Amino acid sequence: MLKQAFPEAEVIGLDLSPYMLVRAEDKARNAGLGIVWRHGNAEKTGFRDATFDLVTASLLFHETPDAVSQAILRESFRLLVAGGQVLTQPEFDGKKRLKTRQSKPCNNTGLSDLMSIKFNK
Repeated sequence: MLKQAFPEAEVIGLDLSPYMLVRAEDKARNAGLGIVWRHGNAEKTGFRDATFDLVTASLLFHETPDAVSQAILRESFRLLVAGGQVLTQPEFDGKKRLKTRQSKPCNNTGLSDLMSIKFNK
């Protein structure tokens, strides 16, 4: 978890699903991690521009339609401070490539260079 690697960081988790928020809160509490959890929509978070150093999205884009994925990516970049980073954990096929369905939203937001990266373990 991010909070374990950077214990002094303020970590805010956001999810649309109340069920997933309960699970996340339970997991963080059991690990002794102080994470703030918020119910919200990743397309329109309500946070001010340039609020975060890092925005992460874990296993999200394989579940969302292309237009929603693009909106989430735009919102993610809006939230970043100068020099901030967006980190995604996409779903891969058995050959360690992004699944085709996930590549279209990335291409449509200027992230097509990511598709050429080889993921080696």
